[in-house]
Amino acid sequence: MSLATRYGTPDELLTLRIRFMTVLAWVGIVLCVVGVVPVIIVPLLNGDEFNVRAALVFGAFIVVNALWLFLIQRGRVQLPRVGMVFTMTFTALLTPLAILPLTGFIAVTTAAVLGTTPVFLVATIFVIAKVGFEGIAAVQQTGGTLSTEVFIHVVPLFVLTTTSIIMRYFIWTAERMVVNARRAVSFLQASADIEKINSRLLDLRESLDQSVNLLKNRFRFDHVQVYLLSENDDLVLTAAASTAGRGLLNRGFRVPLGSRHVVDQVVLSNSSLLRRIPISETPQSEDVFPGTRSQLGLPLRDGDRVIGALDIQSEEPDVFVQEDIAPLQVMADLLATAVRNVRLYETQARVAEENQRLYQQAQQSLREIERLNQELTRTSWQDYMKALQQTPGVTLSEDSLIPDAGWTDTLLQAQQERRSVSRLDGDQPVVAVPITLRGEVIGAIEVEPGGQSSGMDAVEMVEAVAQRLAISLENARLYEETQKTAAQEQRINDIAARYQQVTTVDELLRVTLQELSDTLGAQRGTIRLGKIQEVTT
Repeated sequence: MSLATRYGTPDELLTLRIRFMTVLAWVGIVLCVVGVVPVIIVPLLNGDEFNVRAALVFGAFIVVNALWLFLIQRGRVQLPRVGMVFTMTFTALLTPLAILPLTGFIAVTTAAVLGTTPVFLVATIFVIAKVGFEGIAAVQQTGGTLSTEVFIHVVPLFVLTTTSIIMRYFIWTAERMVVNARRAVSFLQASADIEKINSRLLDLRESLDQSVNLLKNRFRFDHVQVYLLSENDDLVLTAAASTAGRGLLNRGFRVPLGSRHVVDQVVLSNSSLLRRIPISETPQSEDVFPGTRSQLGLPLRDGDRVIGALDIQSEEPDVFVQEDIAPLQVMADLLATAVRNVRLYETQARVAEENQRLYQQAQQSLREIERLNQELTRTSWQDYMKALQQTPGVTLSEDSLIPDAGWTDTLLQAQQERRSVSRLDGDQPVVAVPITLRGEVIGAIEVEPGGQSSGMDAVEMVEAVAQRLAISLENARLYEETQKTAAQEQRINDIAARYQQVTTVDELLRVTLQELSDTLGAQRGTIRLGKIQEVTT
């Protein structure tokens, strides 16, 4: 049985057959009612003898057709189908020669529409045989000579034969068209469902599991498996839709390339492979399950590259036909696309995770650099302030700038809280802003704005100046240190130059100690050569 016959009776044909049976039953009832008039009622009116046999035949026929209508309305179609074919054929065999062409035509048509091929052939043979026997009898009655009556009986025989063949051919063609249409719709629907699964799920195992289960249940396969090509050039069982297949999956089953299995031949040839297993043959490999009679392997193709194989097995020997391989290959390609998309997503996720890790490391390094810069800034300014003779500071008072190292409460608050401070000193607003360099407070500015300046404008103005002042102060400090270092280097070079003019050890020691004293302002200094001898006890 091929896939085309696995969808059950097409709904469209079943509906047409039900309508045909309904009309045929009603026509039979109407004809019987009409036939009662000349056969039963008229003799009774004329006082003739009542035809009991005819009454029983018409009554039985009406009851039988009423029974068919009752069963059809209850949804029981199979019995009326067989019964109507039998009834019409039997009626044709019992009818006299005068109405045999009509009853024979109805019987053949009913068998063509409702019956299977064997039933149709049997009914047609019986009806044609009936017509043939009646024709032979007519020829015998004419003494074996051809006459007009002979042709009158031969023509219905020819017409019935031709009609039966044409009718059955059209019914068979309609069935094939409907089945093919339903098959195409089923394949399209399955492809759409697989695409929907793959677009919704980003987990490879779950996506493949749902896809192979859909194929197995939709087309009633016995086993459906997906193998993916690994980096070691073997096919790893990745998804299975049967109990036996999941057993292999849990064991980590894999098929090496070149092992002559169906799946590895499919991958190596990049083409589908259909294998039929005789009932007397016992499967020799684990991936062919007991009872399997047909196996179809399809490559999973990602563009021009084969990444795996789809393995479908059935216990029916002729489940696969050539027309079914192409749409199944489309589904295999959809699975390959899903594998590619999931792997691409996983790669992007790993890259994103690695980038996030590097970003966090960079942020951590940046925070460490900022901490070191802040610590270096604090240490440098602490050393710088210690080296000064006095703490630098200046105050503007009555248009005069005077040196002042004192700290007001507002300055202390801005320096300790590391933020801008604005308050009123009586009626006079006071603004204090910390001088911040690389996160380290190195001073503060206090201003008493006047005129038309508002509090917020003054704060913003002083903050902007404080930022630039911090940079300029750092540059000035670095410049002073550079100058100091240059002067110190120059002094060292001068001392080294004097060494070139001295030729004795004692003179070198005197020159060195004298130069250091002059340079450092030292009151006392000492130089000794040699080393202390160890004292033994």
